[in-house]
Amino acid sequence: MDRMNFHLSYSPSKKTNKKESYQLLVKERKLCSACNGVANPSKIMNGVFDNEDQCIGPWSKLKGDLNAKVMVIGQDWGNEEYYIHQQGKPNPDNFTNKRLKDLLEIAGFDFDTTPMFFTNAILCMKKTKGLGGSVKTSWFRNCFDFLVKQIKIVNPDVLITLGSKPFEALKPLYTNGCPSFKDAVNQREPIFLDMNGSIIKHFPVYHCGKNGFRNRSKQDQINDWKRIRDYLIHC
Repeated sequence: MDRMNFHLSYSPSKKTNKKESYQLLVKERKLCSACNGVANPSKIMNGVFDNEDQCIGPWSKLKGDLNAKVMVIGQDWGNEEYYIHQQGKPNPDNFTNKRLKDLLEIAGFDFDTTPMFFTNAILCMKKTKGLGGSVKTSWFRNCFDFLVKQIKIVNPDVLITLGSKPFEALKPLYTNGCPSFKDAVNQREPIFLDMNGSIIKHFPVYHCGKNGFRNRSKQDQINDWKRIRDYLIHC
């Protein structure tokens, strides 16, 4: 497939310190009430688990380097019940996080030493029963501005989206079309995002959670991440 180079339509605001810009964004997220069917962490148990660490979302507590080389975007962090059970903190030993660690290292990124930033396309917690509850298109749409601003602030070299939903959430950024999720995963080269002069390599992959293996076998997922490694070695 031919190299695809897409341009962001988002225009940056006046340059500010990364940490300052991020903290302003966190404050903005805490005040958001745009969606029905989800709960803002700032409102869950009066925000008791959202005040200790000034993070855009709970997954960023696991990896939240604002100077990250690698940025990973998942769909959502879970539901309100799970958030309370975890006291707003990610579990590095759950299936998805352990599997992601292994796959990142297959792609050539040392999990302990490579600067990384993890976030979700939906920042609030679902009010559904169980972690795998359905999501609404409006949730992605309302969180889109937060997602774009995070990418702008972190400005990673490599952007990895887990699953079709986060990949599709970024579609508004592409001004001249977008491949299908399957084609984007299978192509050798990444999607090149021109972030107002900063080129970010976007690699869509299948979700590495237990449900993700229903759509993509373990070996196929390993091969997908090896393809990322091989491209970055030779680019």
